[in-house]
Amino acid sequence: MADTLNVDPATEAVTLSKSRHAVCLEAAWEIEALALKLPDLVRVEVGDDGGTSLVVRGVAARLNELAKALQSGLFDEAVTVTELQRRVLLVIG
Repeated sequence: MADTLNVDPATEAVTLSKSRHAVCLEAAWEIEALALKLPDLVRVEVGDDGGTSLVVRGVAARLNELAKALQSGLFDEAVTVTELQRRVLLVIG
């Protein structure tokens, strides 16, 4: 199967080969899985104000949201570009 990534300059439409699409989704799934496990790897030490664990949880949550946006962008035609931009660029409103 050809490994293709084509961009139509007139419409800016992007076409991915099935194999390229599959590996992109696989990467997004792995990012999501790692993000979900990351908070479990931080142990709160006695006397720690929890700052480190809170930062790790925040980073993990953001990685998870980015992974889900990537999955949606590659797989779900019902999700609009505007919705993806809101998720990725943290546009509120």
